[in-house]
Amino acid sequence: DDYKNKKITKEEYDVLLKNWSNPGLKKRNIFDEKFYNFQRLREAIQRLKDLKLICYKEEKSYNNEYVLTAFGKYHFHRLRLMNDFNRMFPSDIEQAKIYHGVSKNKELLEVIDKFSSRMYPNNEIPR
Repeated sequence: DDYKNKKITKEEYDVLLKNWSNPGLKKRNIFDEKFYNFQRLREAIQRLKDLKLICYKEEKSYNNEYVLTAFGKYHFHRLRLMNDFNRMFPSDIEQAKIYHGVSKNKELLEVIDKFSSRMYPNNEIPR
């Protein structure tokens, strides 16, 4: 049910979920302070929400971590790899695709293309 009302199809959701669960993309508690400065993470989450670049709902799990929808997970994975919360998303979709395209995964990039073109028909991220 996570993908419902999220602007992505079940097929797209499955692609994102499959990528998130790849062996190389180990899921971590995003509140683990060994990997994050907590306040900067909260600011990053808010920034992503403001830009409408993540679709997520906040739920409390047994250990009080955020439960994110698939697209949010993908973004958070990229943020973790970059380890740079000051450098947010570029101002246009082409750059955003490059920014997120470090995985070289064609199928995943196609999903981002579809997601981007539906959310931003003019290829512009709202400021």
